Amino acid sequence: ADGEPLSAAEQAAVKAWILAGAAWPDAVKTLPASLLPQAEAKPAKGADHWAFQPVEQPAVPQRPADRRVTSPIDAFLDRRLAEQGLSFNPEADPRTLIRRVSFDLIGLPPTPEEVAAFEQACGQAGEIDGPYRELVDRLLASPRYGERWARHWLDVVRFAESDGFEMNRARTNAWPYRDWVIESLNDDLPYDQFLRAQLIGDALAADAATGFIVGGPVDRVKSPDPVLTANQRADELHDMASTTGAAFLGLSSPASGMASGRSGPITRTSCNERPPRCGNSWQGRSGGWPNCSRSAD
Repeated sequence: ADGEPLSAAEQAAVKAWILAGAAWPDAVKTLPASLLPQAEAKPAKGADHWAFQPVEQPAVPQRPADRRVTSPIDAFLDRRLAEQGLSFNPEADPRTLIRRVSFDLIGLPPTPEEVAAFEQACGQAGEIDGPYRELVDRLLASPRYGERWARHWLDVVRFAESDGFEMNRARTNAWPYRDWVIESLNDDLPYDQFLRAQLIGDALAADAATGFIVGGPVDRVKSPDPVLTANQRADELHDMASTTGAAFLGLSSPASGMASGRSGPITRTSCNERPPRCGNSWQGRSGGWPNCSRSAD
């Protein structure tokens, strides 16, 4: 609420009232919520940022007849190029095209035999579009496709095959989650199912997917000091929660007891108001898989 904060004396009076049982005087009447004056809601700071606006379908720019525009994406690119007095580069020849799409989709160059076969197919067809569609379908069906694109998601979720910290031991039970991500991409798993499995995979017969929760660094050097041990556990839980927010929402969240989070969309107070959802998740200790083990609750 707006206004000055309570003074120390006022805070002490409220505290004493609460400790005394917070009895409400009968002589003081209150109105039901429906009759209270409604203050005009103020938009949250930063709510006008483009990332928080509803998704809309933009109008496709008109396609001039004298410009080489074959798709809506080309129309947007062409408009920007025209503003700078530029135009599209010439269309790629078959040899260049197969190299570009191969690196894009599977991260590997085509073999000389594949280049020759594609050039021959384009020559026999008298055009590039048909052979190109077949080439793209073949590359998307390749196991290399999942291997090439999984690495981007694994970077987002801070996946590693070692524990980090000073010991940095090899994490021998990390690979099932890595392979699950690769297989999910190769199997065209719908995005909503892809996310759901990583959050509650243990309830969906997708145990390997829960490796997402505990994919971050873990300090295996434990301290006999219970305070330090509690701090280590708090760091693990914060890593799980903050990675979930960053990966699925694109929002950073402050650590409890650390930065205030005033510059971010989620404040420390807001974080503390939400109960933890990963408090019963632990790094697997047996070296088997899945990487995430949970208590019975």
